[in-house]
Amino acid sequence: MILQNRTITVNENDGLPLPKHYWAILATALGVGMSVIDGTIANVALPTIARDLGTSPSVTIWVVNAYQLAITISLLSFSSLGDIFGYRKIYLAGIALFSITSGICALADSFWMLTVARILQGFGAAAITSVNTALLRIIYPKRFIGRGMGINALVVAVSIAAGPTIASIILSLGSWHWLFAINIPIGIAALVIGLMFLPFNPVKVTGRRFDKLSCLMNAFTFGLLIFSLEGIAHKENTTMIIAGIVALLVIGYFFIRRQLKQQFPLLPVDLMRIPIFSMSIGTSICSFTGQMLAMISPLLPARYIRV
Repeated sequence: MILQNRTITVNENDGLPLPKHYWAILATALGVGMSVIDGTIANVALPTIARDLGTSPSVTIWVVNAYQLAITISLLSFSSLGDIFGYRKIYLAGIALFSITSGICALADSFWMLTVARILQGFGAAAITSVNTALLRIIYPKRFIGRGMGINALVVAVSIAAGPTIASIILSLGSWHWLFAINIPIGIAALVIGLMFLPFNPVKVTGRRFDKLSCLMNAFTFGLLIFSLEGIAHKENTTMIIAGIVALLVIGYFFIRRQLKQQFPLLPVDLMRIPIFSMSIGTSICSFTGQMLAMISPLLPARYIRV
């Protein structure tokens, strides 16, 4: 480890020395925990937000959807930017954007202002989560990387579970605006600690450029996927749903074709040819799907029970 002009460089195999190691872990935990909690914390407040802003519940759900959609369409793009410009820069930029937009959400006095702020907040969360695992690889010694992944998974799991409880406590003490205002001091703490202790990672490939066309195709592909699923779930106009699915298939096809030809693909589809990798991805998808369904399953019977 060399410390010059407050710039921390690190041997990726050795990780950071103590106690900088613990501070760097705290910086990543604060950022990831904050972004994950914000994905669930607004759900509890939707009826209150709908009443205060004068919107219907079906419209207000976009306060949540906008955040999730922004993360989905930009996650791979921010990951690519991390490879090009360094994980530390993208992570800290994400923390800064997330904190600023949290303040805008807290000050929002209209549905559209809140929704636009949530979209920008989602981009900040995508920047945080897209490079978080990559940062762990250079924070932890190589022999302890599994431990780091486990701690990170624990932070995510606790944040998901704690989101509704935290929201309920805040709403019992104040207005829904505090759900977002509480992010500001946490974000500032994560930013300051990150600036001081997160290591710079060496950019291994020089001259690599960001693939803007792949970024757009990725956004449209995953955006149309979410749009189509939302349309089916809410029984929207059939023509629009069919048009969205057709556009999804066309853009998705050319997106995958382009990725197979790129030296540094945004979505490395060719990795799916490795059996152990494809099996791991499939297992992960099934695991997360099962976990999310388990969280909402207690709510389903109430929709169909008539008294």
